Amino acid sequence: MRELICRRFCPYFRAEKDEPEKCLAAVVLGAWSQQKPELAAALARLDLSPEPEPAAVTAVAEVICRRCSFRAPGGGCAAGIAGAPLCGGLRALAGLVQAGAITPAELAAAWERLLAQLYLRLAEPVSLR
Repeated sequence: MRELICRRFCPYFRAEKDEPEKCLAAVVLGAWSQQKPELAAALARLDLSPEPEPAAVTAVAEVICRRCSFRAPGGGCAAGIAGAPLCGGLRALAGLVQAGAITPAELAAAWERLLAQLYLRLAEPVSLR
């Protein structure tokens, strides 16, 4: 998924950095494509020139962005900041919505299925004490 999503679509991607954290959109899309293999093929065909339409971006952002650690201060994604580029996962999911490969309702259902498989991961500066 790093090659299909991050390298192709993310303006924050750095080939020399293999960060342990990924944007939530890329995590959801990676897990979902294991259950629905045709998503990988749709991603490979996806062309995001021009950028996805605002309606598709908003539909994806409502499910993903408010839960993503990259939206936090210091995170890699600047979604919501005027003029800032969108993260690659958000761009990829919005492109798939716009292309009709997925619907916002399917994305919301995929998120709910993924929740059952996730575990708590704390950022380095966080402590449970």
